[in-house]
Amino acid sequence: LYLLSQYFRSVFFGNFCEASESLELKECNPAALDVVLEHIYYDRLDIPTSLLNDVLNLAGYLVCDSLFVQAQRDLSSKLQPDNFVEVLDLARSIGASLLEEYCMDFCKKFAFEIRHCPAFEKQSGEIKVELEALFRTIKTEHLTPEASEGESTKGDESDEESKSENQSAD
Repeated sequence: LYLLSQYFRSVFFGNFCEASESLELKECNPAALDVVLEHIYYDRLDIPTSLLNDVLNLAGYLVCDSLFVQAQRDLSSKLQPDNFVEVLDLARSIGASLLEEYCMDFCKKFAFEIRHCPAFEKQSGEIKVELEALFRTIKTEHLTPEASEGESTKGDESDEESKSENQSAD
């Protein structure tokens, strides 16, 4: 345990009050703890989607860096406009900077969908104000539904225009 977790290293070798015969992890989802222990003992990592938030929280709490990074990556792959604000809030609350970076990249690509999602519209407070400011800085092409769908075709159209210009020049 102590090899992959700074928390356990501190408990087992430090002068903390937890250094006793038993150790209690309060407010810990037992299923998430199973995932963490599987990773630590057997180097297996299979995080069920339903446990991603709990595993990320626990990995951060236990300072289990490899699992913390992997859980951030796994959770970022599950980003959707309707869970974006929740995931961003989680990332910020536990200091998951990699996940926060993934969220910001996702926001830039799917600003229109996020902005018009019921989950976002229900938000209030600091995070909504911050995201509204971010939306204003994102190019207006990302704030229309066509931008998300047609982003890849823009490059194709300009390539076609270039080709036809080159052919007419010949």
